[in-house]
Amino acid sequence: MNADRIDAMGYPFSTWLSARMGPDGRALRDADHRVIYETQAEAAARQAAPITQPAKPVQQELFA
Repeated sequence: MNADRIDAMGYPFSTWLSARMGPDGRALRDADHRVIYETQAEAAARQAAPITQPAKPVQQELFA
């Protein structure tokens, strides 16, 4: 998403909040059971982070 694009209220779309989802598809919650939110820019940065774990042997066989 382009950081320079703005919504009707004049805010960049990258500042919009979305709930952070866990591996089971449900929203993550903090110790007080409140939903954890992150900006679109934070979500994009987290998803673009390099993968540091090596592939499992079964996955490695697919590319051998």
